[in-house]
Amino acid sequence: MLVQLCMGAFLFTYETTGVLDSIVRDRWFEEGIEARQLRVDYQNFYECCGWSDPFDSRASGYNTPCPIASPTACRDETLDWLGENYTPAAIFAISFALIQLVAVLATVMLLMKGKNHDHDDWIPW
Repeated sequence: MLVQLCMGAFLFTYETTGVLDSIVRDRWFEEGIEARQLRVDYQNFYECCGWSDPFDSRASGYNTPCPIASPTACRDETLDWLGENYTPAAIFAISFALIQLVAVLATVMLLMKGKNHDHDDWIPW
C-alpha cells in the first residue's frame, strides 16, 4: 500500500520538465550513428523535432533530420503524452491506495474495539 502511494506520487510528479530533462536531455544530445537513429525514432513516434527547440538537433555533430513541416519540440510533445497517459494512472493508484488505507484502518479499529470487550459479549449471535 505504501509502495502504491509512492508509485502514484512519482507518476503524478514525473511529468515535470526538470525530471524529464534530467532523464532524456543528456541522452538526446549524444553523438554517433546509434544516438542519431534513436533521435529519429523518438521524433517519428512523437511527431516532433529537436528537444527543447525544434532545431536544436540539427547542429553539427547531431545532424538529425526533421521530417515534419511545422514541428514542435519533443520535450513539449513528451510532456503532453505523459499528461495524457501517466496522470490518470497516478490518480487511480493514489485513490486505490487511499481506499485500502481506510479499509486497513477500519479493520484495526474494529480489532482494537473487540479486544476491549469481553469475548462472550462481543459476538452478537
